[in-house]
Amino acid sequence: MVGGVLTSLGFVFSAFARSLLHLYLGLGVLAGFGWALVFAPALGTLSRYFSRRRVLAVGLALTGNGASSLLLAPTLQFLLDTFGWRGALLLLGAITLHLTPCGALLRPLTLPGDAPAPPRGPLAALGLGLFTRRAFSVFALGTALVGGGYFVPYVHLAPHALDRGLGGYGAALVVAVAAVGDAGARLVCGWLADQGWVPLSRLLAVFGALTGLGLLAVGLVPAVRSEEGWGGPLLAAAGAYGLSAGSYAPLVFGVLPGLVGIGGVVQATGLMMMLMSLGGLLGPPLSGKGLSQPVRSQPSSAPGVQAL
Repeated sequence: MVGGVLTSLGFVFSAFARSLLHLYLGLGVLAGFGWALVFAPALGTLSRYFSRRRVLAVGLALTGNGASSLLLAPTLQFLLDTFGWRGALLLLGAITLHLTPCGALLRPLTLPGDAPAPPRGPLAALGLGLFTRRAFSVFALGTALVGGGYFVPYVHLAPHALDRGLGGYGAALVVAVAAVGDAGARLVCGWLADQGWVPLSRLLAVFGALTGLGLLAVGLVPAVRSEEGWGGPLLAAAGAYGLSAGSYAPLVFGVLPGLVGIGGVVQATGLMMMLMSLGGLLGPPLSGKGLSQPVRSQPSSAPGVQAL
């Protein structure tokens, strides 16, 4: 609930920004901290609610990410054209405030695997003792490495489409195609994992490898020279990456109860998000460093699409 308030304040604060520093503080620090307070407790609590169909439940919840991206891609472009980027940020701040009543719906459960007393000390409260388990440490390292490339297409797809001359709504279409593949794959992969036909660890390895191949497909797509073709190769690559990355996402969090037990799943979820974020912090800037051309098409809409 606190995270919903902080996220909303981050958007509202950014709407009155006068410099990039204000955006760093508003969208980066304030809204980012709010999202962290929302995501880890919500997903960790959800994992505690289910046992027989846990991965499907996680995949269904994470489908909201893809669905919201699908809706926000054209909606945000419309808000930018109608209200400007400041008005769009204010409206997004009002939307994200709804995270607060959503947080009120979560109820803690007491389960057999829970510790008899709350953890004492900052290290225990943060769950850093989980790194003493070899399996969790290896899994955490792999998650951090995957995070270095996982967010690259989501950050650079829209600017790349703008740079290829697709225009604001063309770039939004590329993001929407990736979101459709992402949302559908999370749901299907969650159902597949719960069937027990293939061990979770093997599914995780397969879809992790496919995520890397999807990332290569986005990087190797041929240049689109005009908006008339609607960037068919770029749309196909975006959809392929959305399918592979979406399949990987629910497995990462679905495998945690087996690694740390149901009592440590909330802390483990927070640690996984921290490590993925560290990878995401390095991956997009390092990959963007290799871009030789700035975004020239549709300069008025580029900031908004990049913000999405």
